[in-house]
Amino acid sequence: MAQDMASEDTAMGWPALFAQMSRLQADIESLCGDRPLDRAEGTRYLSRLLAAGLSRFNGRSGPVIDYDTPRIGGFNPDYRFGHARLDPGGSYRLHGTMNDARRLALSTHVGAFGTARPVGHLATGRIRSGAAGRFEIDIGHEAPPGSQNWLPMSSTTDTLMIRQLLTCRTDRPAELDLERIDTPTAAPAMDVLTVEAQHERLGIVALFVAGAAGRFFRWTELISRLSNTIEPVPAEIEDEVRADPDTFYAIGSFDLADDERLEIRITPPACEYWGLHTTNHWLEPIEHDSLVCHRNDVTSEPNEDGSVTISIAPVEDRRPNAMHTLGHHNGAIFYRVVGATGPDVALPVCTIRERSGT
Repeated sequence: MAQDMASEDTAMGWPALFAQMSRLQADIESLCGDRPLDRAEGTRYLSRLLAAGLSRFNGRSGPVIDYDTPRIGGFNPDYRFGHARLDPGGSYRLHGTMNDARRLALSTHVGAFGTARPVGHLATGRIRSGAAGRFEIDIGHEAPPGSQNWLPMSSTTDTLMIRQLLTCRTDRPAELDLERIDTPTAAPAMDVLTVEAQHERLGIVALFVAGAAGRFFRWTELISRLSNTIEPVPAEIEDEVRADPDTFYAIGSFDLADDERLEIRITPPACEYWGLHTTNHWLEPIEHDSLVCHRNDVTSEPNEDGSVTISIAPVEDRRPNAMHTLGHHNGAIFYRVVGATGPDVALPVCTIRERSGT
């Protein structure tokens, strides 16, 4: 597949990038079968990856938090994601105010889009804050004297990842500002763009698009085998999925006929948060401004015994806790539990029902 092209020369510029996109489009055609919606969304998916790559590798440098993160790989609609580039030899301070954010999770990584296993991790509950939820977090190789909050870096750390949990659409996100607090050992060189440098950047974009698409094509193939069920993350991708060590993940897929719905019964553990959402075939979230397409512990109505029954259907369903897939008959399901206090988290139980039945 096209993800195996990582050794291709990065200095060929646009021709190499266009060739890479053509190979990935061929992969889309082979993976979506005879489903026109999946084919159309697959082409759109590639265009979004390309836009993200061009923006990232041609964007500004310096300690700037970017919230224009591509919504890929089972992106959680309840999260506001951000990232910032870090100098592996630098020291930083993050100033913040929580506002309505229910949870803030910060992690340092190696790689432009973050390795799955973080170098350092710090989340609400371990972040000391002052009046009105204000806080400061030191990010670097060592904690400065008197620091109340410290997020470690390694000698190769170059990315800060930010996850804010906003369970309601009206929630105000946390306000965050990142600054560099050390003095670089050398003045930054003037960034004089050359043809060769830009060709190299385009080559890196091609490698990013191929790498991201290849990883999530593999996820899609594995998840689609879990038809109308939710299971633990397959061992083949477990290290890639578990980006937040405080989170339990389970995944599955739905494959429904016009007259079917998937009933999911959840027994939530004692935890900080749980959420369930669907994606299209390419693991992009299914979202709508006015229709409910995902549920969490705030937006769902529990049964008398504390369990929650969710109904997933490709059309409108007036049952409590219904989720609309906007005409998608197939796609993935992601179940997350953050901060569970017990050792075991019960998996959701899935049952196919007639859409008109109980």
